[in-house]
Amino acid sequence: MHIFFSPRKKIAAQGAALVLAYLIVAWASVAAGLVSRSPLYDGLAGIPPYRWVNPPEERKDNNEKPQDEEFIVKVSTSGQADPGSISTSDGQMTLTFNYLPPVAEEYDFTLSITPLDPETLAPPPEGYYFDSNAYRLEATEDLFGAAVEGSFTSIMRFSVHGPQILALEDGAWTPVADPLMTDADLQVSADTSANGTYVAAGTGTRPPEQISTESFPWVSTVIGSVGLLLLLGAGGLAFVRRKDDGGPGPGFEGSALN
Repeated sequence: MHIFFSPRKKIAAQGAALVLAYLIVAWASVAAGLVSRSPLYDGLAGIPPYRWVNPPEERKDNNEKPQDEEFIVKVSTSGQADPGSISTSDGQMTLTFNYLPPVAEEYDFTLSITPLDPETLAPPPEGYYFDSNAYRLEATEDLFGAAVEGSFTSIMRFSVHGPQILALEDGAWTPVADPLMTDADLQVSADTSANGTYVAAGTGTRPPEQISTESFPWVSTVIGSVGLLLLLGAGGLAFVRRKDDGGPGPGFEGSALN
């Protein structure tokens, strides 16, 4: 039995097949741990390689160490912080100031962020692995040297897969409650103190960090784009045929959707 497909339907079928192939490749890549997000929408530069204090074996030849950083934050009498958040220059550690108590007079405080090797501080809890540097946060009022109190959120970049934040308490790492992971940005966040030491961590066995040599995901972009163009071309061809025929073309009897 021979089935005849019009040129429009052939183009649409080819486009749909390419789009489906892209989706299957993207899903398989994420499932296999090759990428942590859809490759078509990575952007022009993607996420830069993680900067380690003590890099894992696969990163020892191409690692750039992070630096200690210090920031001055101004607080109004209403407790409004300026700026409202602080991030390291490489974006690997961010602290947002959700709430600071009102005070009689404006004041400044200094926030120091120090990247450390978490292995030198304490071993990970059983079943966990470290997937970032440890970061020591120290927020103290400039006038009295008192620790800054309030409500804060730590946002930590991880290297492969770190859905948990651990806090160093009494010489041991302890999971922080209610972490929120954003896998597309390789970030995990949780409410923490502005004074403490934290690290992103995963469970099980840490997979090796994959560093892409391409700055743009050419293969997945070409596959997805060609598929979409073919689908648009099929729609354009159908429109031209309908216009030339002076009405609905083949396959459009009764409804433009048939």
